Amino acid sequence: MQKLLEIKNLKVQFDFEKYFISAVEDASLEVNENEIVGLAGESGSGKTITAFSITRILPAKAKIISGEIFFRNQNLLEASEEALRSIRGKEIAYIFQEPVAYLNPVMTVGDQIMEAVILHQFQDKTKAKDYVMELLGLVKIPQPQERFYAYPHQLSGGMNQRIMLAMSLACKPSLLIADEPTTALDVTIEAAILDLLLELKAEFQFSILFITHNLSILHRIADRIYIMHKGKTVESASKDDIFSNPKHPHTQELINAYLKVSEV
Repeated sequence: MQKLLEIKNLKVQFDFEKYFISAVEDASLEVNENEIVGLAGESGSGKTITAFSITRILPAKAKIISGEIFFRNQNLLEASEEALRSIRGKEIAYIFQEPVAYLNPVMTVGDQIMEAVILHQFQDKTKAKDYVMELLGLVKIPQPQERFYAYPHQLSGGMNQRIMLAMSLACKPSLLIADEPTTALDVTIEAAILDLLLELKAEFQFSILFITHNLSILHRIADRIYIMHKGKTVESASKDDIFSNPKHPHTQELINAYLKVSEV
C-alpha cells in the first residue's frame, strides 16, 4: 500500500502564558491510500488535536512544539499558509461531531456547498449548482431541489451531517478526517451514515481517518486502529489484532469495556 499520511512524534501544547498544558505528547500514525484507519481513545486523549494539527487548524492557544506531518511526502508543518489553503478542503477534508456548529446559520446549505465548489474548482455558479445537486443526491438527501434552499436549523442532525459530508466530498479529497461524526446521532441514523461513508469510499477510493471513542464503530469499518492515551499513541495494529490480542493496558481496558457493552 502507498503511504498517504504520516505523523511522526507530534507534540502539541496549549500556551496560557503563565503555564502550559500538554495536549499531545507523542503521537505517531500512518494512513495508506484507500484505507480506513481508526484513532480511538477516551475524551481528552489528544485525538482531535492530533487531527487538527494535520492542516494546522488548531485553536489560537495551541502550538505544535515538535514532530513531522507528511502528506504525499510533503511536510505540512513546513508548508506555507498558501500551500495549506490549497490542501485544506481539496486534498484533506473534515467532518465533525456537531455539523451545525460548522455550518453558517444565515446561509442556505446549498449556497454553503457551492462556496466550497467555486473556491476549489473555479466553476461558474450555474455549473456549481448543478454539481451541488449531484452531491446532494450522492449523499442521499431526499428532495435535493427543496433541501438546497433550506437553512441548517430546518434540517435534522442526520441531514446536516449529510450536508457536511457533501461539502467535504465536493472537491473529491484523498483523505477524509471524520472526528466523532456520529456521536450526536441515534443508533439508526448512525448506522445509515456509516453505511453511506463506506459506500462513498468504495466508489471514490479515498482514505478515512476515523476518530472516535466508540470501538464498536471501528470494529465495523476500520482496517487498522491506533489507540491514544494521555496524548500518546500507545498501540497500533490491524483491527483483528487490536480486538483479539490487545497488548497495552489501556487498550485492554477499552476492549474489556467494549465487550461488556456488547454483551448487554
